[in-house]
Amino acid sequence: MSIQTTSEFTAGVAGVYTEHLAAGLGGLMPDLDASFPADPIPRDRLEHIITSPDYDQLVVVQNGLATPDVYQMPFDEVIARGKIVGAATMSIVRGAGFGERGQLEDFVTAAELQGQGLGTLAWNAMAAWCRDRGLRNFYFQTETDRPDAVKFYDRRGALHHPESLHYEMVVDGRQ
Repeated sequence: MSIQTTSEFTAGVAGVYTEHLAAGLGGLMPDLDASFPADPIPRDRLEHIITSPDYDQLVVVQNGLATPDVYQMPFDEVIARGKIVGAATMSIVRGAGFGERGQLEDFVTAAELQGQGLGTLAWNAMAAWCRDRGLRNFYFQTETDRPDAVKFYDRRGALHHPESLHYEMVVDGRQ
């Protein structure tokens, strides 16, 4: 996926694990869910996402770099020079019947920067990620207590499937 950029933000795929990346992503997690700690993402989890052929960690950086500079350096260097302000984990899900589709997890933008085009930039990067892999769509879920997220998805033409139910099966006795 090529990078997506505005005058202030750049979105792309992380290619290597760094402590800066782990801490920056972890720092966003309370903006996704108040019950999540702001701790760095565990190295093994993040390295698995980065190195797996079916997963990618999309990152949005507030970089302060001139736009031509952003295109002339590896995205991992852009990450290292900037503040991580948004993220999304994308994956390819395969099934015998439906074939392949994209799956979005943990889409988050820094609360203090919402409304500045950051989410739209990330959304466009997610769509480009899917197109680059020949995927026609991606699936995701949100909670009913996130009306701003619902509005964001509705404004971008995401299809709501009211006939679908969301289930969780706890298999280890913990919730």
